[in-house]
Amino acid sequence: MNIDEVVRCSGVSRSTVFRFLKGDNVRANAKMSIISAMQQLGYNDEKAVNSQLNLEIEISASEDMNDFLGLTQVIDGITYAAEQRGVKVRIVRRGAGQINSDYDNWDNGQIGVIVIGKNIHDESLEAQKFLEHNISHVFINRILSNNSISYVAIDVVQACFDITQYLIDKGHKKVAICGDIANFRVDRDKIEGYKKALANSDIEISDKLCITDANKNDMEVYISKLFENGEKPDAFVGICDTYAMKFIGIAEQNGYKVPDDIAVVGMDDVASGEFFRPALTTVHIPFYEMGLLAVDSLLKQTSQNIKSIKTIVNHSIIVRNSCDTNKI
Repeated sequence: MNIDEVVRCSGVSRSTVFRFLKGDNVRANAKMSIISAMQQLGYNDEKAVNSQLNLEIEISASEDMNDFLGLTQVIDGITYAAEQRGVKVRIVRRGAGQINSDYDNWDNGQIGVIVIGKNIHDESLEAQKFLEHNISHVFINRILSNNSISYVAIDVVQACFDITQYLIDKGHKKVAICGDIANFRVDRDKIEGYKKALANSDIEISDKLCITDANKNDMEVYISKLFENGEKPDAFVGICDTYAMKFIGIAEQNGYKVPDDIAVVGMDDVASGEFFRPALTTVHIPFYEMGLLAVDSLLKQTSQNIKSIKTIVNHSIIVRNSCDTNKI
């Protein structure tokens, strides 16, 4: 191996290259630059080098991460992509109490962090720590406004606009939605898309139908309020498929049939939605592909000295019979 070629191609100092080749610990960005240079020069394949160096990606998930039904798909994508690149994966449940201590003592030998399913407070604190300590990172399905933050997401606002507009185009005017905009960025963004769709069709936004302070642990209570005094919406947008399925159950308890009396849609396209009865019309969010792209994003950030990578993936509407009696 020609050391001078590796130094020149990687942009890393000669002493750092020597320490790397001896097996000493060097910063993750230098490590990835050297690996990239070696690959370009044909000295080694990426998977073998990464495996030899015990490179690791961390998944930082919420403490109640099992509530997120797309979690398995994201992790499957991450682990597959990491395996193909010879990189290890570690999952950590991390709440607000751990964020400061964990990142203040960050191991620079790790490649970076993929963040899944956090609330606004934890996301914001974690993002702050990434920037303070120059930690490569990717947020899954969260679009943060800071230009230095990396994410892989759908356009959440547009996705909820599209599914709400779909209901409006089918003739529904009293469209309901429930979420917690104070605590969850994804709820806030989806309700923004919902409101834009109603405004686009000159439909007045009703406080009775648009519930923005619905705690997820008491979602059944907030959904039940939509049926008080014998009133009901003629359609419901579930911020996630779980909320949509809960709504269907409560509607049936109140004597209403879906989709005959009320149309219902969700967002996520989790596997259970297809086999629920009635099968759930929903927004397909490609969580598996997000996991794949998140790994590539981390590796590019560290090997190519990229400050941030923002990736928007496509979403699509999956029409089933929870809002269309003609669908089976």
